[in-house]
Amino acid sequence: QPVELIIRSTYAEINQLIKHNQVDVALVCAWTYVEQKENGSISLLAVPQINGKTQNNSLLIVNKKSGAGSLADLRHHSFVFTDPLSFTGRLYTLYLLAQMDENPDTFFADVFYSYSNDNSIIAVAEGWVDAAAVDSHVYEFIAAESGYDLEDKVLVIDTSPPVGNPPLVISNKVPEELHQ
Repeated sequence: QPVELIIRSTYAEINQLIKHNQVDVALVCAWTYVEQKENGSISLLAVPQINGKTQNNSLLIVNKKSGAGSLADLRHHSFVFTDPLSFTGRLYTLYLLAQMDENPDTFFADVFYSYSNDNSIIAVAEGWVDAAAVDSHVYEFIAAESGYDLEDKVLVIDTSPPVGNPPLVISNKVPEELHQ
């Protein structure tokens, strides 16, 4: 069967493609999977293994010059989220802030969205923002294989419990024989 690759910049755009039956199969974030599975629009097709792991983590990273060693130290600092719908790039941080009776709009001095883990990591490393929430697989790749030196510039100050890697899902509108 012919395959057409469709790429979008945000999780919301991908979710709209799924919602309007414009794609049969999609690679989605963990939160989208939970949300869309509950409404019955998708089923799990596969969970990718990345470097032998089927799970990843949200990492809270800071520029070493920020002086921050914990989330509490980031009050009145700049922060970049990856995507509004990303567990690793936003939702875990919201959870931590809620545990502190805080929210990003009043806790941080400035909040930005990069729509890319790579961009968030580089923004912190270059000191354009003080901190970010990012996917551990992307961070590990940039640290180990991109040639970009993070060790002297970036500090990981928090790691979430493991969550499933972004899954490959299939629309429940796809005929069962094609699904199989």
